[in-house]
Amino acid sequence: MLKFLMVIIVSCLSMLSGVLSAQHVVLRDLTFIEAAKVESMDVNGLVLDGGLQFLWSDILQGKVGQQQNKFDGFLKEIGLPLFRIQSRLAGGSFDDLQPMANQLLQISADKAGPTAYIANAASFHDFLSQGMREAAAVPLINILAMRTAAPDLKSLDRKLGLRFKKDVCLNLLPIWFDDSAAKLAWQNLQSASGLNTANLKQENPYLLSLQILNEPQTTDLTSKVKKETGWGPILVAQSAWLNSNPGSALESLQNSSPNLDAAQRALALYYRGLAMRDLNMNSPSDATAPWKLILLQIPAQYENQFPELSAAAIYQVLAGSRDMPEEFESLQQELTNRFPTTWHGRHYQSSRK
Repeated sequence: MLKFLMVIIVSCLSMLSGVLSAQHVVLRDLTFIEAAKVESMDVNGLVLDGGLQFLWSDILQGKVGQQQNKFDGFLKEIGLPLFRIQSRLAGGSFDDLQPMANQLLQISADKAGPTAYIANAASFHDFLSQGMREAAAVPLINILAMRTAAPDLKSLDRKLGLRFKKDVCLNLLPIWFDDSAAKLAWQNLQSASGLNTANLKQENPYLLSLQILNEPQTTDLTSKVKKETGWGPILVAQSAWLNSNPGSALESLQNSSPNLDAAQRALALYYRGLAMRDLNMNSPSDATAPWKLILLQIPAQYENQFPELSAAAIYQVLAGSRDMPEEFESLQQELTNRFPTTWHGRHYQSSRK
């Protein structure tokens, strides 16, 4: 039935466009714009005389006179894949977004705007759906750079499945579990010739957390991150922990602001738990060791908000409890059943085969 209706609509549009020789544009919602005089067009859309602006994904067809070939090319190369990506993301379908996302990224290149923003969002979600968190950081940082340069792009977030709290994306917290993938992501960011990330704040937690992991001995990181009251102590703790200095990590977290948001509190719990474990403050075989109880606060409070970090916390507790599997059977089930597609969920299942 739907196919039949679409055939009728397309037939009617074809007949209508055949009758009308004047310039016009037909939108996907079948709005008909008469006397459509083109002011400009580029990879980010069409601007008509009078100021009307449309993304290529908004447009079904049109007649625009001397620029018809250019118009048709944009509509085919950008409009259709952009429409398909937006439809899938709006419906919560975050996989099977390639090769459309990469094709649009190549076309939009360094032209920051809605096309590049949507393409980066698609690439971001596609990497996340495959469990490639570190690779997803690259399109996310591109998105953050565009949000800083053009704040109006934020209006697209909800339809693209992007959840932001200030400058942090709740879909992907700034913490990395795969060292080799994080190194590759950092290299890609350093060699990128596309979107400029220079306008990001110096204290951006994604850039700094990747730099800390890739260059843990960098001496000026501490002075950079301490300027930022929310993320600063957490990133300093990450750096101290990576440099095998759990005491300094705990000291930094103790000096953190009491007004942390949910993402910051969850990450502070994670690094506090790891630092306490590494200090051997309690026997690792103790089921009620404080460091385990601290880590388990994460899935208890944030399992729906931050499944990746919740799975990481459970995994760390299980890794430190090998001598008493019967006491942690429920945690094993939680990791494999509740968080099977997280990085640690996949890793845990793979290690047991």
